[in-house]
Amino acid sequence: MMRDGASEESYSYDDTIVRCFLTVTLLWGFVAAITAALVTSTLLHPRQDAAVEWLSFGRLQPVGVWLFFMAFIGNGVFAGIYYSTQRLCKARMWSGALSWLHFFSWQAIIIAALVSLPNGITQGRGFSEAEWPIDLAMTLVWILFFASNFAMTLSHRRLRRMYVSLWFYIAAVVGMGLNSLCTLFVFPTGLWKSDSLATGMQDALLQAWYSHNVTLFLLIMPALGLAYYFVPKVLSCPIHSYKLTIVSFWTLTLVGVWAAPRLLHYTVLSEWVSSLGMLFGILLGVAVFGGVTNLLLTFRGTEVEKSTNASMRFLKWGVLLLGVYACEEIALSVKSIRAHVDYSEWIIAHSQLGLMGCGGMLVIGMAYWMIPKLFETGIASSKAVGLHFWLAAVGVLLCVLPGYAAGFVQSGVWNAMDDLGILKYDFAESTPFLKMMWSLQMLGGLAYFVGLGVMLANYTKTWMNRAKPYQVPVYHVEASAKQNRPVSTPEPVSILEAAPVLNVAKKVDIWTRLNWHQRWEQSPLKIAVLVALVMLLAFTIEVVPLFVFAGSNVPKIASVQPYTPLELMGRHIYLTEGCVKCHTQMVRPLMPETKRYGEFSQPGEFVYDQPAQWGNRRIGPDLARESGKQTSFWHWQHLASPRKTSPDSAMPSYRYLLDRPIDIEQVDELVQAARERGVGYETDLAEVKNSVSKQAESVAAEIVSKGGTVRRGNLMTFDSQAVALIAYLQRLGADLSAPPAAKTKPAVVGKESTARNMKASQTTTIPSHPELIMTVRNFDMDEMFTALP
Repeated sequence: MMRDGASEESYSYDDTIVRCFLTVTLLWGFVAAITAALVTSTLLHPRQDAAVEWLSFGRLQPVGVWLFFMAFIGNGVFAGIYYSTQRLCKARMWSGALSWLHFFSWQAIIIAALVSLPNGITQGRGFSEAEWPIDLAMTLVWILFFASNFAMTLSHRRLRRMYVSLWFYIAAVVGMGLNSLCTLFVFPTGLWKSDSLATGMQDALLQAWYSHNVTLFLLIMPALGLAYYFVPKVLSCPIHSYKLTIVSFWTLTLVGVWAAPRLLHYTVLSEWVSSLGMLFGILLGVAVFGGVTNLLLTFRGTEVEKSTNASMRFLKWGVLLLGVYACEEIALSVKSIRAHVDYSEWIIAHSQLGLMGCGGMLVIGMAYWMIPKLFETGIASSKAVGLHFWLAAVGVLLCVLPGYAAGFVQSGVWNAMDDLGILKYDFAESTPFLKMMWSLQMLGGLAYFVGLGVMLANYTKTWMNRAKPYQVPVYHVEASAKQNRPVSTPEPVSILEAAPVLNVAKKVDIWTRLNWHQRWEQSPLKIAVLVALVMLLAFTIEVVPLFVFAGSNVPKIASVQPYTPLELMGRHIYLTEGCVKCHTQMVRPLMPETKRYGEFSQPGEFVYDQPAQWGNRRIGPDLARESGKQTSFWHWQHLASPRKTSPDSAMPSYRYLLDRPIDIEQVDELVQAARERGVGYETDLAEVKNSVSKQAESVAAEIVSKGGTVRRGNLMTFDSQAVALIAYLQRLGADLSAPPAAKTKPAVVGKESTARNMKASQTTTIPSHPELIMTVRNFDMDEMFTALP
């Protein structure tokens, strides 16, 4: 709208979309908190009768993470960005239609994931468990609806120089858009089924790359951007240091994406990639801590009475926890530290600190500041806000601190050895202590849930008292054609101008004043392109070599052969049930691990794993060398009644697998999908049936010979899905321990099942690499000294 002969134009803000995003943020947060408590309760009281298949930790854990990350934090970030971007640009969102498409599509994606994941429809990949149609939809919605609308709004802004929050938003929008493409590196084998195009180590690095960068671009970057907007608004004062803001932003942007390999320390990942991840992980933590320091110094010196502000306490607590998170990022990037805490509850507590602490507290604080502005009325109950703060703070502490304690105990139990190098404790000896810590964490989740319930009630009451109708302020400014011209930045004079120094010293002095950055702040395209180039460069250096030079990075092992059709079916069940959430398949080259599990893992043994199932948590023991450690009958009993074989086990009953028949057509589909990826399976269905029957009968014969039943109801034991899962478990690690004669013999997949798939080696193995430790599959002092040169 133009006024006074086109000298002014009018605009207003679209706050309706902000209200909608904020409403679903609180609703999803409420659901996420109770889901988190439910997930923890499945560890304390695991399913006994298998009456409800989805009521297990393996199936519900991804749901809890998805709700907190994509639903609660994601919608909260969108609400904050839609609110602040319009005001920082002095422009309405470019397209209201795109805003609404983004809103409804994002909620549909969340609901689709919530329906599919508990029903076992999953890729089995970390942080991207949802199947390919959901991943594809999320990528398209992010790029076509959100990113395009955001970019066009920036291009129509009425303020040429962009405030710091917009820098972080640009980095988050571009980075998350590119990162989401990693989830599409799959081969669809059906409408709701896919296999990774990468195998083993390649796929594991892709999983680490995605999970790290989704945290960076959907949590850390937006959290800092929102904090830089809302903290000064709450305090009515500017950011402490403009220069520190520039330094921390660009450091975070340039080094953050390189840190993904630090999640795979001491795995089979190439050492140089792991070291690169450690270096940049430390720099990432320093960069985040720089931003946190800047924000905390902004809080310093504010008036005492402001400490009672409803949103300030949440914002300050969120910033403090972000500082703790940054310090942990630095520590967890160091290999020697990660060696002790990896796979323990410490890593889970670290994630909860980020989601519930940093992200959750900042989103809640932002919401309390926006609510009065959006509804044009005061918060219904200030006492309820105070109660909510203490419930949320206690909830976060009860979720995080017990996790630290549990991780500390786990590390001690797993790694303790006596003077003779013999393990002191059994793996399960830490479980009773874990259950006490899980009880505290469940109480923390309930406190967080009650707090969000209080907020939701307060929000509803405030909404009922809203202005009717809303006042929509109309703002008048000079025409955008004038406002949007480039702003000239005069070159400052060096303080060394009259000093007897070289000209280069004067130029360095001028450069360090960062006046040149004002020109960069006028170009969102320059920031976006630089973020994209950094991501592509990091991906090219860290990930691409694993594909281009696969032969040298993943040496072939002659004895490693494709899974048999029955084992393929067992692996499919393993993925469906989410077993990777409790078990790892990676023996690190550390003395306690090789004593407990056997020979350390090698890159070539995972070449047929699509996707990789390395895992990041050991509620149960590692399974990479499970073959032959227990009899098939033991596994049969363990699936039916885990506490019968392992009294302290937190595993739910999978009795329904004993009563469910193997679907030969589904097995054939898995085989054909593997064939399309280049694995040499038989094409004839009759051959697949023959292979499945022979191996299933072999497994069932062992079960029956040890005391198992021939049939359960009308189902023969060899026809049950439990037999397929047991066959897969008995295959893990069997190839490496195959007799020398079998190592050169090509696999005839689909025609016969060899004995090496069913037996474990009892031999001592001395690795040929002198830089690695000696490993002993079954520890025996006399045998060890005999084997030494």
